[in-house]
Amino acid sequence: MSHSIRNDEAFSLIEVLIALSLVSLCLLGLLSMQPQSWQLIGKADYLSRAAGILNDELEKTELMILNPENEVPDDLQTERAVGCGEMTFMVRTTVSGVGERFYAVTTQVTWPGNARGISGSRRITRQETFRPS
Repeated sequence: MSHSIRNDEAFSLIEVLIALSLVSLCLLGLLSMQPQSWQLIGKADYLSRAAGILNDELEKTELMILNPENEVPDDLQTERAVGCGEMTFMVRTTVSGVGERFYAVTTQVTWPGNARGISGSRRITRQETFRPS
């Protein structure tokens, strides 16, 4: 009787080559997505910086309007550049008088490569309680 030695648990050379080719294909797929992920990270960074500038500008304008001692024209438009890190953002703020003590504030923040940017608005009522004593 001849007994052949078989090891069913061992990998054959073909199985190893197939596994290596599958792993290399997966790695190539992941590497091809890396440039897109870096672009998305950059866009998210610009967007988060612009959102911070937008919020600061809206709050600053709201505080200026809330104080009844500050004179606010019915139609006020400002445009200025704001540096944040290595980037320069353009901030455009428009204040419109809606009523005797009511104002609409709209702010738009843009940056190089994105002319539309982001914008936000608030409706503000002038408060007598904010008058300095």
